[in-house]
Amino acid sequence: GSADFLEPGRAAQLRPHVRFERTVYGVAAAFVTERFQGQAYVAVHWSLAPSYATLDGGTAAAVPQSAHDVARHSRRLMKRHGVRKAFLATDALERAELAQVYAKLQPVRYMSVAGDHTLRDLVRRDHVEIAICAMADYFLGTHASRFTEFVLEERANTFGLDAATANEMDNNHN
Repeated sequence: GSADFLEPGRAAQLRPHVRFERTVYGVAAAFVTERFQGQAYVAVHWSLAPSYATLDGGTAAAVPQSAHDVARHSRRLMKRHGVRKAFLATDALERAELAQVYAKLQPVRYMSVAGDHTLRDLVRRDHVEIAICAMADYFLGTHASRFTEFVLEERANTFGLDAATANEMDNNHN
């Protein structure tokens, strides 16, 4: 991305000041209103990506979670806070694994109507998903994921949500 052209550390300094287009927030808010109708929800980001380049020039290794672990972590969080609704953002494509998560959480997913044909469509879908996750009452993300990192930044810097309402799945958060 454009962060690749900046000196290490500079992208990290600028990121809290960068916001999505207003329409992204509008689409996300309309989706949340329609699908959750004012009820509390947990947003879950489940990524199978093994690692990513950090904004400061290093790399971070993700701790991939199985479908069983994602469901277990999510259900525990939902039970702890009395939340019955879930939103899922994921890059998982394996039908059997997705079926396990769907059976346990019955999550809502965002599927854009734009068709996701162009790179711009795909990026916009990701931005809307980040905003939906950032608006959630509670968020459970994938450890060492750039998507999760962006959600956490949005929760804090755009929506002013308490850091205690978010967590990351890893081997220490069973």
